[in-house]
Amino acid sequence: MKAGAAAEIGPGEVMIEINDLHNLCANQRFLAIELINRGIEVSVFDWPNEILEANFAGRNELFIDIDNSTMPYAASVISGSKSLTKTLLSRAGVAVPAGHHFPAVDRDAIIAFALNHLTFPVVLKPSNGNQGQNVHTGLESEIEIRHALQCIQESRGNVEVLIEEQFHGAEYRIFITRTGEYAILHRDPAHVIGDGLHTIQQLAELESKRRLNPRLNCLCAIELDIEAERYLRKQGLSIEYTPKNGEKIYVRGSSNVKMGGVPEDYTDRAHASAVSIAWKALLSIPGLPYAGIDFMTSDITVPQSDTSYRILEINSVPGIGMHMAPGRGTPRNVAGMIVDLVFPESIQRMAA
Repeated sequence: MKAGAAAEIGPGEVMIEINDLHNLCANQRFLAIELINRGIEVSVFDWPNEILEANFAGRNELFIDIDNSTMPYAASVISGSKSLTKTLLSRAGVAVPAGHHFPAVDRDAIIAFALNHLTFPVVLKPSNGNQGQNVHTGLESEIEIRHALQCIQESRGNVEVLIEEQFHGAEYRIFITRTGEYAILHRDPAHVIGDGLHTIQQLAELESKRRLNPRLNCLCAIELDIEAERYLRKQGLSIEYTPKNGEKIYVRGSSNVKMGGVPEDYTDRAHASAVSIAWKALLSIPGLPYAGIDFMTSDITVPQSDTSYRILEINSVPGIGMHMAPGRGTPRNVAGMIVDLVFPESIQRMAA
């Protein structure tokens, strides 16, 4: 049991008190707050794994992260595989990046496929991965692909990887449920803004400190890892470069919030066609009740066509904090959308 927890109410179960909420990870914290606000009894079934138990109207539910009984196991497993997801998306008529999947050990086959079937630059990433880790963008040569493969194998072992053409556009996250509720974010990749005085490394450290002290939203520290240094080198820069006043320098190509990306709410600005495509993507995986759809497009505010967008992946356990407390824009109650599915009878209580 973590410090500050309430008295036990059963074997291993601890009622959540307001002072305990900060001990939960972001997804469960927002979920617990929503459940409590609806008058639903919430306890921690298991602290080490942060498993929540919720009781309402004579029925109980267990939540692991935001996973719950509405999420079929098969749908969860399939959406966790980028290669399987791409197959189902293509079958449903949804546009995806050109590419193929291989075991990471098949380096020669990967290189041959990229040289003979794709147009550079390309992206290399594990088929099963999250939070933008081990995603290598902007690869423009055989040497760069081999280096990216080596980095992935050193980190993950002989996993399945995807080699894909890199689609150019802005990246969005569309959270959508089978009831048609949705929220949309634009995710700007991690970057710094120059002041003419500090280096990129210093600016990243200053911005990270500002974001986290105190932490008022979902913004995370800007990660200057090997991939960031490689991305800067491609621009002829290093972490020791001092940007001019007002100069915006991107430190990575992927827009993951965990790595320092900036989410801005776009729910009211997105064109209805983008929502329709996300809905089709959700339905492409049978039984999937909700998901975070990674949507890349040249302009999300206009009607979409097969050439203007690509679906990059589907996440069955998406981060909801960036919708609940975005870096910019209107917060959207995505936790409420999940609770609507799990405890639909609680909607009437909220309305009352």
